Amino acid sequence: MTSWLAKLRRLFNVLGDGVEASAMVAWPSTNDFIRAGEATRRLTRTGLIARHGSWITPTANAQNWLESGKNAHLVLILHRHVRFIGELMSTLERGSTSHEELLIVARSQYGFRWESLTPVRTRTSWLRVTGMVDIFDGEVHLTEAGRALLSDLELGKPDADEGDAPAVLPSTPTAIADLLAALDDVRLHRRARAAGFYIPGQQEEAGWIETLRVLTEGAMPSITVGGLANLCCRTHGISASSARSALDTLKSIGLVARISSDRLAATGAAQAWLDTDQSVNLARIVHAHISYFGEILFDLDTVGVKPTAKGLAERSSHYGIDTAQGLPPAAVTGRLNLLLACGLVTKISQTFFKVTPLGRAFRDSVRCLTPQQLVELHEEEFASVPPTDVVEAEQIAAKIEDSAHDSGEPERLEVAVIAAFNYLGMPSRHIGGATTDSPDGEVRTGSGVHGRILAVETKTAKNGEVSEEYGRPLTLPGQRSKINAEATIYIGPGFERRLLDAVDDDPQVAVVLTSLLAEAVRRQGVTPLTPAQLGPLVDPLLRSDQRRDLLAKEWNAQQRLADLELSVAIVLHNEAQDPLTEGAWLEIKDIRRELRKLGHRADEEMIMKALHFLTSPRIAVAECAAKAGSPAEEPKYEYRATMTLGTIWRRIEAPGRQWRRSSSRNDE
Repeated sequence: MTSWLAKLRRLFNVLGDGVEASAMVAWPSTNDFIRAGEATRRLTRTGLIARHGSWITPTANAQNWLESGKNAHLVLILHRHVRFIGELMSTLERGSTSHEELLIVARSQYGFRWESLTPVRTRTSWLRVTGMVDIFDGEVHLTEAGRALLSDLELGKPDADEGDAPAVLPSTPTAIADLLAALDDVRLHRRARAAGFYIPGQQEEAGWIETLRVLTEGAMPSITVGGLANLCCRTHGISASSARSALDTLKSIGLVARISSDRLAATGAAQAWLDTDQSVNLARIVHAHISYFGEILFDLDTVGVKPTAKGLAERSSHYGIDTAQGLPPAAVTGRLNLLLACGLVTKISQTFFKVTPLGRAFRDSVRCLTPQQLVELHEEEFASVPPTDVVEAEQIAAKIEDSAHDSGEPERLEVAVIAAFNYLGMPSRHIGGATTDSPDGEVRTGSGVHGRILAVETKTAKNGEVSEEYGRPLTLPGQRSKINAEATIYIGPGFERRLLDAVDDDPQVAVVLTSLLAEAVRRQGVTPLTPAQLGPLVDPLLRSDQRRDLLAKEWNAQQRLADLELSVAIVLHNEAQDPLTEGAWLEIKDIRRELRKLGHRADEEMIMKALHFLTSPRIAVAECAAKAGSPAEEPKYEYRATMTLGTIWRRIEAPGRQWRRSSSRNDE
């Protein structure tokens, strides 16, 4: 452990009073030399390294630690600059725990949307080498040194909300201000489409920003195209073709530009960003160069727009990018992840995003395009349109997350959970556990006589972890007998280790975290699953940590099918729009070839599923016919679009609206 700290001290001594990011420095533990920018890449956000343009220096904090030699001093620095350092130690003050349980605390109490243990393990590694924690028997333990330091730490509050207070934007450097001032509607429309949006490296914890910084610094004052591509390959271990894609993105977002046929240089705006080290200035440059960037921040606050990459990709067609298609979801995902790294949006689930106060301040400070109205609705018609499934799902999910921590009114969680299962297609009713031998609710895994009966038992916890004493499962068999239930769905925000082991080991209890139930509801509005596909959510034979992976496979399969259906429709539409085509008919092999150009590698069976949907009588946005001249016994079939892509969109959405109107008339 001490050897790592010794390496860190030697690195700071090598950096001395400062070096250029491109300078080669000796790596402390070997005889190898490495670029200073790469050697300090993971230290940029720790408060130990400062950057002034391409110049890297240890901070005054780092110098003070070197002089004091106290590890507690180093942890204080890290805590002030990195979230969930002292908070992690505070969690351990209540008792040792596993990395998995620390991840649950980070997600449920502090709003992190981490999907892997890596961010937690990174923090425990820092704390271990500084002597604040120890790790053994599969758990993280707070040491006496860590316990003594806790009183000196100002901890963040759980469930900290950014609120609606306006954020203050940093000043805009002249080079970037000139870019923004030149943005009129013509220039906004002429921004690069940037459909192939690729940035290598880790997205988490400003990883993308650091990648862009390293590559931009590599182009100062200039560099050959091959030289920058090689730097990209070495730094991230990617192929030459991937490096070329990264350089295309770097050029399209305005960080580098060609100064000759084979040389690139960082732009003046990019140098201004590096000088200020403000991610908002990076966002300003990107907005000035690529379409549908700042505009996303308006759409995320627009009622009826799905706050997901797929929903926003659909919305992008309203900005004149391509009236028929808009941007592909992958291009919007890249934009969202960069906005996330810049602090302008935050994730509220695996797929849903929302604007931060800083994001609202940013969007109000730059000129953006306004969406074109492709479909106009009369006011009275618009007023009668009910909230979309996505809005309803978000309301239910938010109630689950909020009520899970409301120990004063546990019935709020009971009601929210029953609403969630009804939304998921599992008929449910609220019973209310007025006595300990009554369940909180009943869930049927299928309609009518189909499916099993399950009892519902909910537990709230203000700190996000149900205690063993409060959550004792002794009454569960009696509750099941009251309604002839086969098993119990045991729901809470998190559980103490011994309690979790007890209920997870019971073959008649399905332990479900409120965070997973909320995610399932949110995803149901975008990638709806049948009750059978949702089986892993309530299967009592699965452990709580197995459920999400199995559900994710179902969500991904459903999303792949939807993506394929859209892509097949696009292929048929494009063929129909081609003035040189004859009849616009395509065979399966032709469709499959065109799908590969769109990035889909689908087999014939999957393509046929999509075509059956598009040609079904109720939808009928495409038609099928036997190919002329093919044998009657085994004819070859051809397909073509019968309407434009915009009409296909409305055609597929129409049945749902018709059902709602029929339902409202019946209610009258």
